[in-house]
Amino acid sequence: ELIFSSAAYGITDNVSMLVGSVIPVLFTNDGFNLITAIKAGGPVSGDKLHLATGFETFFFGGGDVALGFVFGSATYGDPEMHGTLSLGYPFALSANDNELGPAIATLSFNKRLAKNFALLSENWFLSISNDDDNNKELMYFSSLCGRFIGQQFAFDVGFIFVKGSEVPIPWLDVTYNWF
Repeated sequence: ELIFSSAAYGITDNVSMLVGSVIPVLFTNDGFNLITAIKAGGPVSGDKLHLATGFETFFFGGGDVALGFVFGSATYGDPEMHGTLSLGYPFALSANDNELGPAIATLSFNKRLAKNFALLSENWFLSISNDDDNNKELMYFSSLCGRFIGQQFAFDVGFIFVKGSEVPIPWLDVTYNWF
């Protein structure tokens, strides 16, 4: 991927880990950046409801800045159609926790329309400071994309919409199944 590249591995059926980086930034001064995540979860009450918990961290600025969040997720549905609600608490390992806001929430949907095609939407909501008086403002990113599904590859093509911006950001994602 051109902006963010990552590799995820299922350690067990219920535990996965991710390591990634924003590759172009590595070639700048103090361009070190690393993204790590671990998630554990499983089915609850049959096959329709899955619960998970985990954390994700972002290291950047030559390793001087570390941000992240811990989260819990609930997914309801089946492989053909499902939705996920995640709630998380942001933290900073190198700054004041209050700078990051009180919570992060995501709401995501996936609807398979054909054997090789699905629609996806991922929506992030967070509270951020918008001035020196520490007033909070709701910030959100919404996306809509199509996923083209192959035997070992999946391609996502769509747009990310940012609150306050009139121009959407293109979303292009490639997933490869190594095993």
